[in-house]
Amino acid sequence: MVELRERNAMDARALQFTILTGVRTSEATGATWDKVAPVTKGWIIPENRMKGGREHRVHYLLRQLRSGTVARTILFFPANSRDHLFNMALMLLRRMRRDDLTAHGFCASCKTRASEQTRCKREI
Repeated sequence: MVELRERNAMDARALQFTILTGVRTSEATGATWDKVAPVTKGWIIPENRMKGGREHRVHYLLRQLRSGTVARTILFFPANSRDHLFNMALMLLRRMRRDDLTAHGFCASCKTRASEQTRCKREI
């Protein structure tokens, strides 16, 4: 995270978001502002974008992210093309010479921590 914070690039912001929320890279790179609930400010991932086919809500402070988004675009992480950011985690980690890390590993770590250290149901 320290290395990512030092980088001023959209792919670094997207990977930070992925790590902090525990979502898959494809969910983060396709995130749009119209899926943020107005009252809770939580991000809603519709069932058609989820691997399990069920809606998922991510409660995360989005205000800072929104203020940094270029020209208030529809995407959380605008880029030249969606494909660019879709593959960004692997490429960014390679550029950082962190072959010991994967985006999937971050997601799996969140799930493992939650199951071992909280009393939350698996689905939550």
